Amino acid sequence: MHRGSINETGRPRRDYGRWAILLAAAQFVGVSIVAMAMYPGGHPWDPQAAGYSFWRNTISDLTKSAANNGQPNPAYVAFLASLAVLAAGMAVAWFRLPRWFPRWRRLGSTCRVLGAVSVAGMIWLAAAPADTAPHQHVLAIAASAGPGLASVALACGAMFLDRACPRWWAVFTLGMLVVSTVSFTHYVHHFWLDGQWPPAAPAVEKLAALYVLTWLTLSAVIQPRRGAAFEAV
Repeated sequence: MHRGSINETGRPRRDYGRWAILLAAAQFVGVSIVAMAMYPGGHPWDPQAAGYSFWRNTISDLTKSAANNGQPNPAYVAFLASLAVLAAGMAVAWFRLPRWFPRWRRLGSTCRVLGAVSVAGMIWLAAAPADTAPHQHVLAIAASAGPGLASVALACGAMFLDRACPRWWAVFTLGMLVVSTVSFTHYVHHFWLDGQWPPAAPAVEKLAALYVLTWLTLSAVIQPRRGAAFEAV
């Protein structure tokens, strides 16, 4: 399997980008588990519920300085910092994204620009807790998700057209796009269209997050087919 480009000594270059992505994803999973375990309790349907409910609490609840039951949330600073680190890993992933469709260079550049905007939205999200800066938090979600989904949508089309990309990876990426879009529509329905917060929204959000983290991890591990124009970062 092709592992990257060759340096002037004839040895494969170390793929630091791969490790940056893997470490960013791993630390976010670890910190999220700890933050969920330390979350005092409460969700929109039962403010006095004990602890964190995977199916009822949102990821945004972990960013709050005070939980939904009014008690201090001890892990929110660590979670916000972890989100910022994940954004750095995502920046590397967006830069590497065009390696899956080397024939479409201009489209790859567009995907990178949209990805950079999405990363800026993630950093904004990390600086805007859901309870102390609710309006900024919602806008940051849109600033992160909107350009990110647009970038993945363009990339999916190019992946299906470029032989450098394995079909299964294009299909897997398309699945991530679909699940993430469904999750984002719940936010649009609730925050911009004044609709009710769907009971399934927190669960779909978690599934989308797990899908994205899996995609992110695999994107760092697997490589395009031999002969594809790929330069490790």
